[in-house]
Amino acid sequence: MLTLNIDTKAAQDRIDELAQSSQTALADSLNELAKDTLKNMRVAMAQEINLAPDYIRRHTRISRKATARNPRVALEARSRASLLNRYVTRWEQQPAKKGGMKGAGASVQVWRDTPPIHMRGAFKVLLKNGAQGLALNAKNPALPAHKKAKIGNKGYAVLHGPSVNDAFERVKPEHTPTQDELIDRFMAQLGL
Repeated sequence: MLTLNIDTKAAQDRIDELAQSSQTALADSLNELAKDTLKNMRVAMAQEINLAPDYIRRHTRISRKATARNPRVALEARSRASLLNRYVTRWEQQPAKKGGMKGAGASVQVWRDTPPIHMRGAFKVLLKNGAQGLALNAKNPALPAHKKAKIGNKGYAVLHGPSVNDAFERVKPEHTPTQDELIDRFMAQLGL
């Protein structure tokens, strides 16, 4: 019979060290994959929705990064509706009665794959926070029914379009990373 006297403490320490480094490598791989996924999704969102790429960038983020103890990543986009003014492609003009030109509405295109819609009688309004909005008078037949209840004492309603999250959800299926992509990055992190 052969008896081996091997110091298992050193071997166990090395195994623990490898386990910790693999957890860190997994977290780094997840964070890197999330960063690249978000970058690709932002490009795809800008091709889908008629918003400025900078606006999309400011309203999408990695809300949770992975750590060695918690290997989870979360991407998020703002779910609050965007002012319809952000989707205006052209302000319409018409001759005024006393000469010159006056506003006649706006052309609005929300999704890039749909044609612009002309909103007769739409006008710019300055909001309390300093932003500009697109509004319609209370008597305008183009005003949606659910907006008529929200008309303030000024007699107009500010219009909103889809949120950045709507575009995020639209492009998410084709940009969700696969398990194979994660494994490839993980192996690269480990140097395998």
